[in-house]
Amino acid sequence: MKLIDGTHFEPTITISDLDSPALEELLSRGYQPQKKLGEGSNRKAFKVTRQRGHFIEELVAKVPKLEFDINTIKKEIAAEKQRNGRNWNVQEAIMSTKLWHPNLARTIDSFDLKDERTVNVEPYYEGSRGLRGEIKLLQEGLPLQAYKGIMTGILAGVGHMHKNGILHRDLSPDNVIVDKHGTAVVTDLQTAAFEGQSIPSLTPTQGRIDYTEPRLVNALLNGKAETATDRSDLYSIGAIGYYLLTGKEPSSYHLVETANGSPIQIGNRVVHVSLRRGYTEVKEISSNERRFQLNSMIKVMREKGIPKQHRSFVLGCMEE
Repeated sequence: MKLIDGTHFEPTITISDLDSPALEELLSRGYQPQKKLGEGSNRKAFKVTRQRGHFIEELVAKVPKLEFDINTIKKEIAAEKQRNGRNWNVQEAIMSTKLWHPNLARTIDSFDLKDERTVNVEPYYEGSRGLRGEIKLLQEGLPLQAYKGIMTGILAGVGHMHKNGILHRDLSPDNVIVDKHGTAVVTDLQTAAFEGQSIPSLTPTQGRIDYTEPRLVNALLNGKAETATDRSDLYSIGAIGYYLLTGKEPSSYHLVETANGSPIQIGNRVVHVSLRRGYTEVKEISSNERRFQLNSMIKVMREKGIPKQHRSFVLGCMEE
């Protein structure tokens, strides 16, 4: 918050950044857009201010895009599920009411636009930055002290979720921010679900392939419905740990649309997809494939002088 000093806050957002229905509704609710903070495949984040008595609050409004980015198969599947299933932004707001923890983002306001998109508002963390952006800026892994602090925060936040029977299901460096004090905050609870209450699905998580438990990737490739577990979140945490320590992705797995791949129903069409590691097609992530990946990770961590205890933590999270 900032003490009001008589300065009038004018929106600095252009219509091209924030669409008219969203801008109109935000202003009608007393939110003054200030700047765009970033965007994902389905939402844009904006810093907004709101007057509260003698103070001005600084907040973040997460506004769904008019159109999904569907430049990958996983994003196309996710977009189709959102169009025909639950409102993930409402789900995020509901889950936020079940959780209260300093290492978890919380929704403090949630409302629908006239076109039925749901906007969620969260606290703004002064000086916050995305974890992936931080690593890209450094172009290498974090110093051990910074790594320990951030990983401790991630474990505390996700541990609180699991204690309350909730799975995140979309953990990756893209969904963690770090404030100016170095505190990690786990964000984007759109696909969070109560363990044991989520319906088996071909896409039980929405995370990046290289941060998704191999069992779930194989289920997608084999057309079998599966359910995420707390082990799925743990695998993702190990993969995040590797990325923080080395500055490198834990694998080069990605899904591509191919003529002879596994058939997946997306809306009214069937898409055939294959898994690739770099340019090599992989039928599934077998035990041998996992050993190859983990051995490659061990080699990189040793070359970078990562202490054994941290190597063991990463491997312990990601091993079968």
